[in-house]
Amino acid sequence: GAMGSPDPVAVLFFKSFGLHEWKPVGETEAFTAEPNPQFERRFTVDFHFELYQEIRVVVFDRGLGSEERSARNMIGMCEFLLASLVVAPGQTLEKALMNKGYGAANSASGPGRVKLTMSEVCDTNRQILHASLALSSAFYEPGVAFGRVQRASQFAEAQGAIKKLEQRMKSTLGMQQPLFPGTSFLEPVMVFFRHDEATDDWQKVYETSPVYSLKHSEVHVTISRLCGGDLSRPILIVVKTSGGDQKHLGSVQSSVSALQMLNPGTAIDCDPAGSILFHQIEFETCRTFLEFFTSGSVELALTFAIDLTSSNKDPRDPTSLHFLDPSGYPNEYEAVMRTLVNILLNYCSGDHIKALGFGANVPPSYNVSHCFPLSFGGQEGICTGVEGLIRTYRETLAKVFSHELQLYGPTVLSEVIRHCANATAQSYAGPSQRVKYELLVVLTDGVLSDPDSTTRELIQASKLPMSVAIVGVGPENFSKARWLDASGDDGGTGTRLRYGNQFALRDTTQFVQFSKYEGNVSALAADVLRKIPVQIAQFMQMHDL
Repeated sequence: GAMGSPDPVAVLFFKSFGLHEWKPVGETEAFTAEPNPQFERRFTVDFHFELYQEIRVVVFDRGLGSEERSARNMIGMCEFLLASLVVAPGQTLEKALMNKGYGAANSASGPGRVKLTMSEVCDTNRQILHASLALSSAFYEPGVAFGRVQRASQFAEAQGAIKKLEQRMKSTLGMQQPLFPGTSFLEPVMVFFRHDEATDDWQKVYETSPVYSLKHSEVHVTISRLCGGDLSRPILIVVKTSGGDQKHLGSVQSSVSALQMLNPGTAIDCDPAGSILFHQIEFETCRTFLEFFTSGSVELALTFAIDLTSSNKDPRDPTSLHFLDPSGYPNEYEAVMRTLVNILLNYCSGDHIKALGFGANVPPSYNVSHCFPLSFGGQEGICTGVEGLIRTYRETLAKVFSHELQLYGPTVLSEVIRHCANATAQSYAGPSQRVKYELLVVLTDGVLSDPDSTTRELIQASKLPMSVAIVGVGPENFSKARWLDASGDDGGTGTRLRYGNQFALRDTTQFVQFSKYEGNVSALAADVLRKIPVQIAQFMQMHDL
């Protein structure tokens, strides 16, 4: 450039999970003889909370006589995590450009600095459907209850037998709740599907809790989930009996655009049984997960709970899941901890992590404890950063060698959840300027011994700013643990956890199995964390935060 000033142009590169090489996103406009350019061109990249995503910016000098982008005409470069830009104040990040040879050859001040800003691109997927639905009385008629093949007298006879059984259980067992709550023998549910054009099939996206006679069911589902943002995309509402052996009672096909035209109090036919009553229906534009973080409304708090039951085997045994390889190769527990922390710490205000253990005999009484701090030096078990967490984990295992700690059992999770929920409840006194959202990550090698207690604790925790991610490590068959992830693989706002008549307020739990990822810890981390943004946004939206 003129008078020795550079002719700068910047090129943006992107690398994410699954990419082994940097992918060029685009380049800015070029300047002539401008030492302090203000680039105007914008670039769009897909942000994923659950992935480790990197950005590289390289600034070249076009005035060195070559259009080629090479080290010869590079002014400098910088690399950073996309998450660090997302959580930066004002979504503005300033980074120094690095080039070993540039400063001596071209400028006493070095290659300079680059400032980057970001903003979120939003669309109709920000909307959420709120509806209060009920079913017409036809769904509760005796013929419907038995698939339209039983006489009313047989239905009445069955109801009489149930009432007698309830009375007997109440007198002998003190049972207060009816076997079949509500005013009807039926407990129908409404299931929402969206049409998949690629397969010409219907994909389940949402299921209500049982809809009792004369009662309303509240539906809250994002437009993105309901129709993928395509308002004319066909959706199907199916009414079925609840439970394992579901009977089809009726269905109706519609679309989001058609639902938007309904007035409150409208009934639509649901053939062949009855109709669905829309007592209330509204579409709300909701704030996104990114908006909550970029505005400073929420931050993450991390707790890791480690399974120290005897089924893991003695850490000195090379077949143990807690074996510490002398070469430094991480075991499954360490690999998961390191990968998740490297992603999640970007969304925390500091680098403190709580570390808990469960299932071991601990001092001073050497009785089994189902929740204790790994540090043993205090109530919290606070670690600093990923290295502090790994070091604390290894120091805990060293106590097994010195007989200060004994791996025991059984695998009980309810106490860890209760401990974290109590701490979260104390820190969350209600709406405030900033919410600390607790993420409890549980690493376990076995099926839980306390599924009922764990379910109850998870249901209570669903009222708090808290999510629970459970990773099953080792060769155990975790098929019986799938109930923990009530919404399954479909990504949230689906079936909620249930215990008797109690339902989780929202979906807050996810379960993944390490062995299914064949050592690909990044892919496992992506599935562990995939639903966290939706769960955080749901909590903030429910509480008008």
